[in-house]
Amino acid sequence: MTEFTDEIDIDATAEKVWSILADAAGYAQWNPEIKSIEGSFSEGAMLTLHRDSAPEKSTVKVAEFDAPRTLKMRSSGGMPSKFLKAERTFVLLPLNETSVRVSQRLVFSGFIAKLALKGVPDQKPIIEGVGRALKKVAEQ
Repeated sequence: MTEFTDEIDIDATAEKVWSILADAAGYAQWNPEIKSIEGSFSEGAMLTLHRDSAPEKSTVKVAEFDAPRTLKMRSSGGMPSKFLKAERTFVLLPLNETSVRVSQRLVFSGFIAKLALKGVPDQKPIIEGVGRALKKVAEQ
């Protein structure tokens, strides 16, 4: 298992941050990782993510959609999950009435996870960039 995490405090309500995270159509406007998303977020929904970097296109399942607290997406790269599974989780923790801590967790697991990640750039700077971008748009 390989795990990447990040936390960032945002001066906005959990509801405002959640509205940005839950708006699939708006991701390309703020998320540096995403060019577009086909579909919309709801528990059990399948979405297609389009990126500038590899994998340029991937299908994810929304494994958890608990407004305004948790958004969890899973992908197996088209393989059985025992071979490769990627799981991305956003958790919102209100700090007070006007600010929230956003935690991100990206986990790669399965028999071939380490092999599959050999050609993939370090994900830590990528998820940190997503956190900074979310902060910027939420605090506007």
